[in-house]
Amino acid sequence: MTEPPAFLRLPAETRLQIYSHLIPKDVLDVDICSPRRSAAQQSGASSRPGASILVAQLFARESLIRDNGLQMLLVCRRTRDEVLPFLSKLTVCFHCTKCFEELLSNMSHGLGVGVKWMKHVEIRYRCEDSNTVRSQFGWRLTTELSKFMVAEAMFALKRTAWLYYGRLDLLEREKWKFEPVREDTSDAPDQVTPSNHVMLAPPPAAHPYAILPPVGLNPPPSRRHVNKEWVISGWFDT
Repeated sequence: MTEPPAFLRLPAETRLQIYSHLIPKDVLDVDICSPRRSAAQQSGASSRPGASILVAQLFARESLIRDNGLQMLLVCRRTRDEVLPFLSKLTVCFHCTKCFEELLSNMSHGLGVGVKWMKHVEIRYRCEDSNTVRSQFGWRLTTELSKFMVAEAMFALKRTAWLYYGRLDLLEREKWKFEPVREDTSDAPDQVTPSNHVMLAPPPAAHPYAILPPVGLNPPPSRRHVNKEWVISGWFDT
């Protein structure tokens, strides 16, 4: 009978202690876009910029696996069973929706570590800048439009997850929600005041004919904060 490797001959408590140092405590951040952007900038004058970008993506994925203990999923069934409880407690935070889609695709094929160890994911979603939305669609970014965009993005992410997790929603073993990333808007004025340098009509008692504001001096609408950045969260019971 073949003797097990030296690592598996260690006491179980020792192995668990090693896993606790390899795997992050609470959060695993995933950002594949930043290395790709950096490679694109560095290879701007290169004759083969596409190759540099692909290499940067490959190294980013390999570093993610190597630096966070995910390679233990591939050693053997025993180590996989021992590290899964650690990994299932992580919140995997993705830089954007593209990072989520690419990581699921690459980890699910060939010798990838798979994705079902991820039980809780958070994906950042950034609405298009209001100027871009206006120029492309003729719309001004409003609160309602922002919510519609993030709801559509969340449904697209759900369909992507179904490809790798299966239709957990049919068994009520899947949950999704989105919420805005709060920004500090304490300095933004939410109403018109005389200090805003807007000409205000005097009260009717002083000028009976000035009940309606003069043409061209209508005060601007109050500034309403529109959430452009959201967090889409998903939970999987696999």
